[in-house]
Amino acid sequence: MLISGEDLAHFCEIILDLMCAITTNKEPVYIYGGNTSEMLRTALKARAEPFFDMKKKEFNLMADFIGGIYIENPEESDFILQYKPFPKSLVTLKGANHELKYELSGQNIKKIRLYDIERMVIMCCNHCLRYMKDIFHPKRYKIIDLMFSGYYKKKYPEKFE
Repeated sequence: MLISGEDLAHFCEIILDLMCAITTNKEPVYIYGGNTSEMLRTALKARAEPFFDMKKKEFNLMADFIGGIYIENPEESDFILQYKPFPKSLVTLKGANHELKYELSGQNIKKIRLYDIERMVIMCCNHCLRYMKDIFHPKRYKIIDLMFSGYYKKKYPEKFE
């Protein structure tokens, strides 16, 4: 299993909560209002460095890996990646000045709890980091090593030596 159990479990929880919100037509109490929590700021900062060491041509391959889109030559950014985790929801990762930023859009964003939205952004970054394992040795960036399940590391120890 490539993805950690924690990310998978949380993704399932988000899906179930979103299905509940859609079927009951109720918005969660704590919805996204544009502010970034300390948890998400810290997570983005911890994950940023490898993004800025990638070559431009590798971003297209990474976008394919995460099921997203890479926007070439964006204004005022080094890169833009877009990822659609659910219908009518879009996570946009932007990199500029060695800092990761994000934007959220789509009708279903207001149906997802704030904490879950922030986890979704982190999980998008995590999945990008899983792709980067084939570009950078996991020991170069400890954060890349942390993105993999213990089972995967035990099954393929040579990839992490």
